[in-house]
Amino acid sequence: MSKKSLAEGPQRTLLFCTSFALCGDIWTGRYRRWLEGIRRGGLEYDQILLVDDCSPVAPPNWSGLVIVPADGAPAPHADLVMARFDTHLGKREGGGYSTSLGWFRSFGYAAEYARAGGFDRIVHIESDTFVLSRRLEIFLNRVGAGWTALWCPRHGFPEDNIQVIAGRSIDDCLAFFGRPYADFSAAEIEKQYPFTDIGIEFVGDRYGEYRLDVPVNADFVAQALDYPEIPEQYFWWLPRHSLAAPKRPPLRSRRSSEHDVACAYNLFLSRNPESPHTVQEKVGATIIEMIGVLIASREFRQDVLPKILNGWGFDYRGSNRLDTLKDWLLRVLSWSPEAGAAIVAAGTTASLVCEILKHPEVVPHWATPALAPSGGYRQTA
Repeated sequence: MSKKSLAEGPQRTLLFCTSFALCGDIWTGRYRRWLEGIRRGGLEYDQILLVDDCSPVAPPNWSGLVIVPADGAPAPHADLVMARFDTHLGKREGGGYSTSLGWFRSFGYAAEYARAGGFDRIVHIESDTFVLSRRLEIFLNRVGAGWTALWCPRHGFPEDNIQVIAGRSIDDCLAFFGRPYADFSAAEIEKQYPFTDIGIEFVGDRYGEYRLDVPVNADFVAQALDYPEIPEQYFWWLPRHSLAAPKRPPLRSRRSSEHDVACAYNLFLSRNPESPHTVQEKVGATIIEMIGVLIASREFRQDVLPKILNGWGFDYRGSNRLDTLKDWLLRVLSWSPEAGAAIVAAGTTASLVCEILKHPEVVPHWATPALAPSGGYRQTA
């Protein structure tokens, strides 16, 4: 069934990905997993579309899937559709930065399909990409105009695996993909989209390119690992997997992971540590206490903090929205209200982080700032 919020108005949303499968296992693995992530998540849509680059195997036998030729036929009235090309373009060898020609054709077709079907919004979530947090779902659901993408810290360019194209920007999308493919060979295509907005405040990256797990504080993951031997625990955010609802040990015995404390530190660091009262007024004493529990640990001071300040393995960009800090801590650490009250009652504080910032000589050196987007984008943070 489609997911539509009546409070958001009459806009119709098409959510799509591109597809190509060399064997049936890819349908039951990668694409079924993607579909479950969409259906179990909170993104709003009226129809899900897969645009297939003429896969050599039969389409998946999914309940409710309607298969149509990618020939400009009207969009069917169905919740789940696959449009299949009768020729395969795939990837072509050549110089420059050009990406898959098959992907390029499929994306352009999705825009044409949306316009012909009367859709007002296009949400693109690539098949190896997942939206992990409720705050990112809310952000994407509220985009009603413009061409929005996220940010890829690893490469320092907009993350095109997650996009929302709405209103008049659908015309811009049609014009963009209507150009000759060769026009885009001079630079990475991620740098050439006419994006109007970049959501830089969300934590995420193409983690599959350089690590074997997905941080628990991430809002999204792009280019997630996809091979038969990958353990199901990798997809901890999917409810059907064993780690979807993990049983937490008692709070006293739980040690914060490197990912937890790294993100907590960066979130705190993005405020003014010399004015703790101002911070406390904005986020509340309870949140200051929760952060204090993390940063006061020996693990954080002796192991994690030096690595953070050396820029080792952490690409986190602290959120600029103070009202998301509490939600992040409660979500990542799974602290109940009772556990939070117990932390506050314990009397621990965040004074340690202020002392560290006043005396940076306790660590080797400060990390260099992370790459930030430039150009004509409107940043949402």
